[in-house]
Amino acid sequence: MVSAEKLSENKAALRRFLESFRYNTGLNFISGILHLLTDDYEKDDGRIRFEMAIKSLKEYESSERQEILTQIFKLSGYMKDSNKEFLSEALINEFPNKTVDIYENVKDNYSLIQVLKQSINKIKKVSGRLF
Repeated sequence: MVSAEKLSENKAALRRFLESFRYNTGLNFISGILHLLTDDYEKDDGRIRFEMAIKSLKEYESSERQEILTQIFKLSGYMKDSNKEFLSEALINEFPNKTVDIYENVKDNYSLIQVLKQSINKIKKVSGRLF
């Protein structure tokens, strides 16, 4: 794994590119991941850029999107628990049908709560039909 110092250096270099290529999905994605890995997702525009990049994943082919998600899941293993929750929130907001998959891979409290809420809603629907 790359050191925190090196990640911060990369983030500074990336900032210069972002000034020129403001809406580049790849750069926004890298920026968001670096902010998640360096524990400053809420600072600067880490959250905004990452959410923009995740939103654009819907335009990708299903197999490409799944490969990107798989790589994101691998990177989540290097994140603090609080940043895993930010990651899950961004992913679930765009891909609510993948909530269980997100939880199984990221293993954070935010996605667990969302899985439980979805399960409770399913139980309520089924029990409502029974009575």
